Amino acid sequence: MNGGIVRHVGLGERLASIPAGTFTDSGPTYLALWNSPEVYQQAAPLIATLADLGPKHAMPKNDAMLDDALAMPLGQDRRSTMDGIRAALVRLGPQASTAVPRIRELFLRRPSPIMNNSGDADQWRFPLVRMGGAIEDLPFFPNQSPKSVERNRRQVADKIGRYEQDTPT
Repeated sequence: MNGGIVRHVGLGERLASIPAGTFTDSGPTYLALWNSPEVYQQAAPLIATLADLGPKHAMPKNDAMLDDALAMPLGQDRRSTMDGIRAALVRLGPQASTAVPRIRELFLRRPSPIMNNSGDADQWRFPLVRMGGAIEDLPFFPNQSPKSVERNRRQVADKIGRYEQDTPT
């Protein structure tokens, strides 16, 4: 069984590196993948390709996956599923703006169900801005110093700049 998991993860990583738009005209078999948590949890990097479907189809599936991930015990499957969800939101960009309030609320909840540490927080700030949130409105921890907040904002702005420069439109 464990060998099967390794094969699925490797396949998911390879498929996730396929250029954006590859799955735009996907059929029912591809769409059925997203109805089975047992499948998409094992190929979580493939979740990013949901963006190819556009927001009308991708967002309901992404929202359902987020619900499933929140119900999962903490661990590698949950982490990799969250990574895939974030990647899909990044690829959708402003087309995923409806997710900003929910992600922000989950981010600020204590304990946060979408992150375990400050590194996870940094990972969620980038998609929030890609989805249309303002850098000035990014969530931060109450105990963060103004210097730390400003550094994090600058890092997100730099990452947005690199992403936009490196990603064809």
